[in-house]
Amino acid sequence: MVHRGAVADAVFDLEIENTADFNVKVKAVTAVFLDGDRTLGSVVLEREFFKDQVYQRASRIDRGKRAEWRAICLEGVPAGADRVRLDLDVTASGGLRRSGSSESVEVGFDAAPEPPGLRLPFEGYWRVSQGHTCSNDHRVGGFGSDYAWDFAAVGPGGRSSASDEAGNNADSYSFGKPVLAPADGRVVRVIGDVADNEGLKSYPRKSLLDGLQRPEWIFGNFIVLDIGDGAFALLAHLKQGSILVEPGRHVRAGDPLAECGNSGNSFDPHVHLQIMDRPDPTDPDVRGLPAVFVDYLQFVVVGEGEQRDLLAKRMPTGDPPEWSVVAPATADQRLPLD
Repeated sequence: MVHRGAVADAVFDLEIENTADFNVKVKAVTAVFLDGDRTLGSVVLEREFFKDQVYQRASRIDRGKRAEWRAICLEGVPAGADRVRLDLDVTASGGLRRSGSSESVEVGFDAAPEPPGLRLPFEGYWRVSQGHTCSNDHRVGGFGSDYAWDFAAVGPGGRSSASDEAGNNADSYSFGKPVLAPADGRVVRVIGDVADNEGLKSYPRKSLLDGLQRPEWIFGNFIVLDIGDGAFALLAHLKQGSILVEPGRHVRAGDPLAECGNSGNSFDPHVHLQIMDRPDPTDPDVRGLPAVFVDYLQFVVVGEGEQRDLLAKRMPTGDPPEWSVVAPATADQRLPLD
């Protein structure tokens, strides 16, 4: 699937079978973007392609074996590209012989659906602490999080907490803040019994058995809304005991749903929002869907030291990048830094 936005990108899985009578090793991969017979551009995938911390894609494929390369993420897809050709620089070995060759495989692009327009799920000023570029966990982490955002409320000095202690919920500017519906919809799922983490300095871990028994634990307390046209919004890491809605209830954009918490795979209070094509993030076939926000402010820091200031730009629609600060369009456009 290819998403056309400010920076077009594509994500896909690829399974390769070695039908030769010898073992092979893929030394390099080049992605070539095509439109019919035209070449629109190319990019060499770096060695990190095989060293990905999550997927550890195999570069060696023994004879008769298969290799699954999951969540191949390509940024900067040229406008008009209808497919990508992966050119593989291959070394073959059999007995004492070694030889090199080039093999190619093509993958067609399916256009992503038109992104729904959302309102920001909060009031006040929040930083995009994690977005969905190819380099971060959201884009390749599964669970329908392909186009997810994490937001953390900011206070004086642009800080997310009054303390430097990670996971100290009471000092966080996010913890307990209202979380609002990002769109009109119907509540289809609610989980609210997960305790909030306190005093963590890294992400919590579960045993393999615990993960298999309750794979959605990573979201902590969460709400899923059916927002229509086959799209579902998931808001996660909510505060235990704060959820105000039940399955079956219809809500309007801006309605209070819960409070920001620090539950699940989280060590700092924040709001996680993702749009997906199924109501269950643990469905093995779930796919994340792109979305945009409408009518909001995006803040940019200019200057240094005492001359620092924030410039606000009103965005009729957009996908805010990581580390930008956003707020509803009704907020004060002259937010002080200190």
